[in-house]
Amino acid sequence: MGYMDKLQVVPINLERDGIEKIAENTVKAFPEIFNGFEVLPGRDYRNMIHPDQQTLWKGQDPDGMMIFLTLCDVDGYVLGVTGLPLANNSVLGGKFYYYGHSSLFSDDNTALVSVYKPEMADATDPDFVRRASAVGIHEVGHIFGLEHHEGKMPVKTSSGKDCPMDRSTTVLLADFASRVGFKGWEWYLDRRDLRLCDPCYEACLERYGANS
Repeated sequence: MGYMDKLQVVPINLERDGIEKIAENTVKAFPEIFNGFEVLPGRDYRNMIHPDQQTLWKGQDPDGMMIFLTLCDVDGYVLGVTGLPLANNSVLGGKFYYYGHSSLFSDDNTALVSVYKPEMADATDPDFVRRASAVGIHEVGHIFGLEHHEGKMPVKTSSGKDCPMDRSTTVLLADFASRVGFKGWEWYLDRRDLRLCDPCYEACLERYGANS
């Protein structure tokens, strides 16, 4: 099986420092698919244009879905990474500390991750990079059609860590805590491996082969 194009990484209102490591970890999770990555020039949310030609910046909190839609004009497989405190329209409201979105049910081949976390603003911090990488792998997995592992217990990789696609009951509880701003929820990201479980990775290879 040949390699596809490099993963295109787009920083959005985020310094380049640390982005390379997040991209490197994400690519390593798909070793027979991606042939490296390229960090594209950064974008400023305030200058980004929605597909209907309306500016996104109106003084309100940045909207994750709107930013995601603007990234769909980038060719190839795209991972947008931002440090913005993205607003969300979930029933919980508030802001995500970590936010992910990707195109599971479309052909956009685009994923977006927010690594906003006020008390860990250094994007080169190892814990920050690792947690952001875990979310990036999860969202890129959706590009290849992977759905969540749901159930009472997480699915493990060969190393004994949780698969990045885990959305078991314990993770849902921690996710709720992160959305309403509680501290101490990071443990569920720290339990995640930076590689997929074997069934997930095999499914990615199958999806990639079908698209090649």
